[in-house]
Amino acid sequence: MAAAACGQVGNDNVTGRITDENGRPVAGVRVSDGREIVTTDARGRYRMLSDKSSGMVFVITPSGYSAPCRDGLTPSFYSALTEPADRTEKHDFQLESVGQSRYTALFVTDVHLTNEAPKDDIRYYTDSIAPFLRNTAERFSADGPVYCFNLGDLSHDLYWYRNGHTVADACNVLKNTGFPAPLYSIPGNHPGYLKVGFTDR
Repeated sequence: MAAAACGQVGNDNVTGRITDENGRPVAGVRVSDGREIVTTDARGRYRMLSDKSSGMVFVITPSGYSAPCRDGLTPSFYSALTEPADRTEKHDFQLESVGQSRYTALFVTDVHLTNEAPKDDIRYYTDSIAPFLRNTAERFSADGPVYCFNLGDLSHDLYWYRNGHTVADACNVLKNTGFPAPLYSIPGNHPGYLKVGFTDR
């Protein structure tokens, strides 16, 4: 699975380097395209032979680091693969050192931002849910970093077409209301009973 640690030199079509916030290489970081997994060397470099079928390459973020948010909301631990499989492309990543002996994880699901007038969901989120999330994150931030996991249904595909309100629009609502933590969206089904919760470790 590790594809000989750093891939087969000369045949690789996805390469890059992983550094910390000070530009220092981060060794031993696993990088994947969803099928292959390779590991960065002592200089933070990785090489991979990918069929590019997933359309992306991503960092499996190691303990003691986090991925900075490129837009104030989304952690930049992945990058789109834009070239065909017979062409090589380079994707560098930067990680930030962070103490994680204690951290807080917030879990949200079924936010359903649709911009549907009868639902008035954006106003409700802005006036009620967003302040709760900000206050909860602030409560625990003194103990360590805060992360948030979206377990499903941030948006709703029906309203992408009916109202022209896309996932990007839903994310903009979160950003414009001061979402308090990096947001990781988890694929797959979600527990419908878990509306908003948090755990502290």
